[in-house]
Amino acid sequence: MSRFLAAALALTACFSAPALAENATGSVTVEPGLWAWTHETIIGQMPINESSTQCIHPGQNQMSLKEMAEELNNDCQARDITETNGAYAFTLTCSGQIPGQAKGSLTKKDGVVEMRATGYANALGFMAPFTMKASATRQGDC
Repeated sequence: MSRFLAAALALTACFSAPALAENATGSVTVEPGLWAWTHETIIGQMPINESSTQCIHPGQNQMSLKEMAEELNNDCQARDITETNGAYAFTLTCSGQIPGQAKGSLTKKDGVVEMRATGYANALGFMAPFTMKASATRQGDC
């Protein structure tokens, strides 16, 4: 599985379990099982769309926003993480090959988990707007 796929799934799966363990760093535990997810990222006018299903096993079902940012890219960091009413807000800052910054949120509503982020990224030497939307739902047992 690609790093990008793993990070997208981890980011979207974070709030899908009925009972979550959370802490101030944005660490969450989700219910293991089969997850369906979709992901759309647009940098400038270049869209990247993915959708898939994946089985999350015990031992893979806990991750922090900081770990998710590192999984996305070793040069990314999640900062300014705050939790309000069961949702997280954060700032994603990346350096290295594709530097940029985005403000993001992770929420759960009516059994749908969503992550959204907006900001900018340096793509091919130009600063470009960046948007990302992802969602996931637990489908059942693996």
